[in-house]
Amino acid sequence: GITSQTLSGLIVEDSSASLKLIKDALGRKKSEIGEKAANMIALNAGAGIYVSGLSTSYKQGVALAHDIIYGGQALEKMSILSEFTKALKQYSNN
Repeated sequence: GITSQTLSGLIVEDSSASLKLIKDALGRKKSEIGEKAANMIALNAGAGIYVSGLSTSYKQGVALAHDIIYGGQALEKMSILSEFTKALKQYSNN
């Protein structure tokens, strides 16, 4: 499971730093802060998984979210969403 942690260190100064932290959290978790962010994401996503009925308990939801993050699927989906958003923006500008 995930141990209790403070939110210390998760403050970012701008959107560029935010993107870097998100990519670290959903990617290779190269930093302690990236690991902490990944755990926070898993806790929040686990709640969503549980309340949507995709797991039978919050603990199981967090475990599933953790597996998705560490398996690389979360970063992959974020990349797909990013590309879609860029394409949509280009389409709407034409």
